[in-house]
Amino acid sequence: MDANEIDQLEMSTDLSKKLIIETCASYYNNVEFPESIYIALKHTLIFGKGSVINALDDVEANCFVPVARIDELLLNIPRREEYHNYFKANFNIDNPLDILPEMEKSFWQRVNWDFASNAGGMKIEWV
Repeated sequence: MDANEIDQLEMSTDLSKKLIIETCASYYNNVEFPESIYIALKHTLIFGKGSVINALDDVEANCFVPVARIDELLLNIPRREEYHNYFKANFNIDNPLDILPEMEKSFWQRVNWDFASNAGGMKIEWV
């Protein structure tokens, strides 16, 4: 393997579609979403690839791991209005606290995800 091939390997990564979608769904109602939810693009001593890095909590660690904000990886995250309208129209629910896990799962399964091919200065291969 020559130096150019090594550089290409270091500038690319693979990420699990399933893991990133589950991360989006689990952090979606967090008040810091998506502004401070970052994903590690490589394995490090502190973070595994695909781990959530909260920019507010892990400022020092961010210096040592390539990261991308979650909305740089998932390019069409539904707007909050779309999310709330779905539950109002399909389940007559106004209060997000009344949404059951299976209802929320149905929402996320209907999204036709658009995955970024590049983020955080790296080429992304989705698996």
